[in-house]
Amino acid sequence: MDTLQVSHALEDSGFTTSQAEAITNALKSAVETDVATKADLQELKADMYKAMVSQTVILLGFVFTMLKFM
Repeated sequence: MDTLQVSHALEDSGFTTSQAEAITNALKSAVETDVATKADLQELKADMYKAMVSQTVILLGFVFTMLKFM
């Protein structure tokens, strides 16, 4: 996020410099802490894949065990 550009846009809209800077800093903080990055999504994808593989192995083990007793 280009904070200088945002701040200038707010000033052009009638906000004072200090108001524009305060709003820009608040927006920057919110974006930096609440938005997932590409790395976050890749890590989540890898974790989900591992969980899916583990569940599949467990399910297959259960099915093969049940087939033995039939």
